[in-house]
Amino acid sequence: MTFPEGTFPDVASVLELSNERDAFLARIDSAFREGFDTCWPIAFEAARQAEPAEPVDVDEPAWPQQISPELDRRRWPPHGRARFAEPRPGDYQGGALPAERPGMVWLAGPAVHYHGCTEACRSYAPGWYSADDSVAIIAALDSALGGAA
Repeated sequence: MTFPEGTFPDVASVLELSNERDAFLARIDSAFREGFDTCWPIAFEAARQAEPAEPVDVDEPAWPQQISPELDRRRWPPHGRARFAEPRPGDYQGGALPAERPGMVWLAGPAVHYHGCTEACRSYAPGWYSADDSVAIIAALDSALGGAA
């Protein structure tokens, strides 16, 4: 129920509307319970009658306990299913980072800054920089932020 702007409903009309909605919800709940109570025994009996008289022997389980490594390699190429904490070929194994671009440094930009960014932060774009350029950018950021970079 909506009211024109600037007008307020009287308490009696709001209570009447509330009582009407409560009665509606009670009818829905009653119909649901009646349907459930009526259908549950019928569905239970139908399921019981659908069971086979004798247990069925199963030669093999529905889901094999052991999956062959060849199946894993075919299902999850190129190296099979990933296993928790096991490295895969090409994963970082620790130590010095592989040099994708020798002599270059990646500066990520404002997306990784922990402070409110200033114009100095936005003066360079994220990307690869030479070591000398990256030192100059970081020095400029440090002086712009008062030594907080």
